[in-house]
Amino acid sequence: MATPPNEEVAALVDAIFASTPLLFIKQFLRSHRKEARRVRIGATRDEVRENLKDALIARQIGYEEARQWYSEVEGWGRQHLYLSEVPKRSLVHPHLLNPSALTSFLKRKGHWGDSTSDGDHQPQHTLTEVSVDDEAARMTWRCHTLDTERHENLDYTEERADGVYEFRAFRLLPRRTASRVIVRKTDGIVAVLVDLPLGADHDVIRVQMGSTTKVVLAPLTEQPIHLAPIVSALDEGAIAAAGPRAKRELELGVAPRQARYRTDGAKVEFKTTRESAGYTESDAVRHVRRALRIESFVGEAGKFRLTFEGQARQPHDMIVSLNGADNRIYLYSRMSEPEVFGLIDQLITLRPK
Repeated sequence: MATPPNEEVAALVDAIFASTPLLFIKQFLRSHRKEARRVRIGATRDEVRENLKDALIARQIGYEEARQWYSEVEGWGRQHLYLSEVPKRSLVHPHLLNPSALTSFLKRKGHWGDSTSDGDHQPQHTLTEVSVDDEAARMTWRCHTLDTERHENLDYTEERADGVYEFRAFRLLPRRTASRVIVRKTDGIVAVLVDLPLGADHDVIRVQMGSTTKVVLAPLTEQPIHLAPIVSALDEGAIAAAGPRAKRELELGVAPRQARYRTDGAKVEFKTTRESAGYTESDAVRHVRRALRIESFVGEAGKFRLTFEGQARQPHDMIVSLNGADNRIYLYSRMSEPEVFGLIDQLITLRPK
């Protein structure tokens, strides 16, 4: 592949430095230095800029790879997923027709480039990317954060004129996250993926995403998709598959690793002790579970290994947990967008008719 003109390389470098913290760019260069020792990093902002530009021109780093890194959507999965729906099955809002219309709408409503934090040391989640096609509209909030990794072996004590100082070493680990709202226009399903662990930052970005989604969907109102009956259906389907019948209603393979039910003033939980199998592999536990009068309980939470075929008979294999109390799903592995939507399609079919 031919090297792009120097003007395009310079434009890409300018765009990267205009929106990406220096530490993240240095980490990008450092990751390529492992394969190409001639890649230099630099100490100052100007040095890093020149080294990145030189590496691109010399093709030590691919132009398309750098462009993709700059504009990439950071994968799917290993995220918390919240599902809701709007009563109208097909959404025809004018601002959901194309990316330009949605961007203009968000700017008019004051949501474009909106940040979820104004503190100097807190993560900044900013809505800066949308995409729209015939099926769905997507909005992405991005954040650049720094995690720390403790390195006690690098600690040291230093005596100075005014006293003794103790220095503790932490390695800074750049992390880019992307949280998304996807509105599927064809059936009114709304998926919210939060790329942060549970906690204050998680709650802040979810509130911000919810506020924007409410504006985008108005005058329609979204309703949460309750997960408790889906937990019960997945677990019940796995139990039926392990019984004497050779046929079951579920169209996906289910290995329940954990299933917790609640009823008046009490809970009961089934949980595997093996990573590679579901709890239904135990004959004794399976018999106890089959004796449960499921209609007297509510599915509170569950963790399942799911296998199913998606579009074009593409096989999918994933581990997910469902929390019925919070209507929250956690995706344990990285996956593609079609896999995420394939999972959603499988789950929503398990809702009570």
